[in-house]
Amino acid sequence: MAPLDLQAVGLIEEGGIVNLTGVLSRLLLEEDEGGKTRAQQMVEGWITDALEGNPRAIEDIFDRTEKGRLARASAPAATPSIDDGTASKILEVLCGRGEDAAGE
Repeated sequence: MAPLDLQAVGLIEEGGIVNLTGVLSRLLLEEDEGGKTRAQQMVEGWITDALEGNPRAIEDIFDRTEKGRLARASAPAATPSIDDGTASKILEVLCGRGEDAAGE
């Protein structure tokens, strides 16, 4: 495999700083002779490790697949917002000063 020309593909920013995320993303998308990307190969290896009982691989996979879903499921429901006028009327009724509270 030929070395990646970072300058040619725009992965070197001004001042010669290498965009490591860009380099990694590009390399992970390269395909082998069978058409699989490096990312696919890595994930397959990761899953194989987990199936063989590697606790770190199991934890990593669950963290990536379940952590966000579980966090969203356990997050409190967003409180619906109301305007100031409605909030004021609710407070008046609750404090016994509103029309409904007086029975009018």
